[in-house]
Amino acid sequence: MSLQDQTIGKIRQMPESLVQEVSDFIDFLLMKHSSNNWELWLQFSE
Repeated sequence: MSLQDQTIGKIRQMPESLVQEVSDFIDFLLMKHSSNNWELWLQFSE
């Protein structure tokens, strides 16, 4: 079983409120690794 499959299995066991937090964190990581969006976020947060 891949790490991705294991992670999906764990998410499926979580209550919906925690799934939303995981989803938000995934969005954050995707934005962070998209350098253009990350630079905009850093400018906005200052």
